[in-house]
Amino acid sequence: MSPRKLAAAAMLAAAVAAHAGDLTITVENVQSDDGQVMVGLFDSAASFPKQVARGRSVGAAQRDATGKIQVVFAGLAPGTYAVSAFHDRDNSGKLNVNMIGVPSEPYGFSGKPAGRMGAPAFSDAAIQVPDTGAAISIEVK
Repeated sequence: MSPRKLAAAAMLAAAVAAHAGDLTITVENVQSDDGQVMVGLFDSAASFPKQVARGRSVGAAQRDATGKIQVVFAGLAPGTYAVSAFHDRDNSGKLNVNMIGVPSEPYGFSGKPAGRMGAPAFSDAAIQVPDTGAAISIEVK
């Protein structure tokens, strides 16, 4: 790569990094130290809630005395996102459901969508992440 192209690439990378923020998610109401808390970040309506853009898991034993766990997605481009979280109490790596498909483990979504059958629409769970970053809370129930 020529020095000129290398310099342009470095400037572009710096500009992208300068316009990326962190999203800090506080998952509330983690009731036990069992299993893990799974958090999924979605960047489009087409992928929500099946295909995460980024995911994190944190051992539930890391919850604080009030039942809260923090998860950070660093370096996000500004935009619209949705977040899901659930307490995977049995450490299976998936949200358990009963015979009719109702979740049997605590779960929640960003945006405080109204309760109903199934996952909310992306637009109901949507949050804005500016280049300065954001912080949200999700209560799992």
